[in-house]
Amino acid sequence: MKFFENMDPIEREIMILKAVLGSVSLEGMKRAAEECESEIAKLEAKRHFKSTLKPKGQTG
Repeated sequence: MKFFENMDPIEREIMILKAVLGSVSLEGMKRAAEECESEIAKLEAKRHFKSTLKPKGQTG
């Protein structure tokens, strides 16, 4: 449980959504799977944006 508590919140949510996506794909729940894929894409974009931000005044 500590592993999940110490994770970055975005990473934790992506991991949970990927687990749900696998489950709903197996059950044939196409719309739920599409919603999970959409949320994962948004979170991954947010993670990428967050990782490329630099503190104000820092260059290079």
